[in-house]
Amino acid sequence: MSKEPKTYLNPKPEKGYAKNPELEASVRAKRDDASAYLVYADWLSQQGDPRGELIVLQHKLSTPGQGGEGAAISAREAEL
Repeated sequence: MSKEPKTYLNPKPEKGYAKNPELEASVRAKRDDASAYLVYADWLSQQGDPRGELIVLQHKLSTPGQGGEGAAISAREAEL
């Protein structure tokens, strides 16, 4: 009998969204720190949670100097 290796990356979170209380607490503690949100976004993306991409897109939209990318980013944000 073959046993599958344990994996920490879940391509589709089961029963709702992925949760990481430690990273969520970090975001709450540092609401004005974009890096805390982006670390959380990266973790969410690794879990297959689309909220990770949404956080990154919203960060890009709030950052000056997006040039011509703004419309494409807004369109993708609307899809999510």
